[in-house]
Amino acid sequence: MNCTKCGADNKEDALFCKKCGTNLKDKENLISRMNNKINVLSVFTGLIISVLVLFVGAVFFAAIIKSGTFSLPLYLLVVLLIMAFLGSILTGLLGSKNVYEGYINGGFLSLVILVLTGFIAGIIFLAAMGLLSALSSAFGSGASSGAISSLNSTTTSATGGNILDGLIILVEFIVSIILIFIAGIIGGAFGYYIKYGIKKILA
Repeated sequence: MNCTKCGADNKEDALFCKKCGTNLKDKENLISRMNNKINVLSVFTGLIISVLVLFVGAVFFAAIIKSGTFSLPLYLLVVLLIMAFLGSILTGLLGSKNVYEGYINGGFLSLVILVLTGFIAGIIFLAAMGLLSALSSAFGSGASSGAISSLNSTTTSATGGNILDGLIILVEFIVSIILIFIAGIIGGAFGYYIKYGIKKILA
C-alpha cells in the first residue's frame, strides 16, 4: 500500500505510514475497506452450500406448492432466505477474523445469490419469450395474437390492473431483497461466533 502523502510503500495491513506517519486507513473509502475484508474462497464455499439448499428446495417444490402451505413467491423467498443464511454461516465460519468480517462476507454472499437468481430468472424469461416467438412463427399470427392476449389477461388479473397492486408488488420485492441481505449478514456473524466458540472450547 502506497502512502497518499509521501508515496512510501507500506504493508497492506499497516495503519500508519512508516515514513511520514500518515493514517493510511482514513484514506481508504468504504468500498476499499470492505473489499479488503471479503474472503473470496469462503464466499465460494458458502455458495456451494447455498446451491445444495436450492436443489433440496427444488426436490420438495412440487409437494409444498401442491399442499397450499406456501404460494410460489413466498416459497421462493423462504428458499432464498435459507440459502443466504446457511451459506453465510459457512462463509463466516471459514473466512472471518472478527464479527465485522462476518457481516461483510455474509452480505457479499447474499449479493452473489441475488445476482445469480436474477440472472437465472432473466434466462427463463428470455427462453419463454423465445418459445412464444417460435410458436407464433409455427402457427401464424393468429396464434401469436391469441397467446399475447391470453398473457395480457393473465397479467391484468394477476395485478388487478391496479397501480396500487403494482406498488404492493414492488414493496414486497424490495422487502424480500432486504430480508435476504439481513439473512446473509446474520448468518455471517453467526458463523464467526461458532468459530469463536470452537476456539474457546479448544483453548
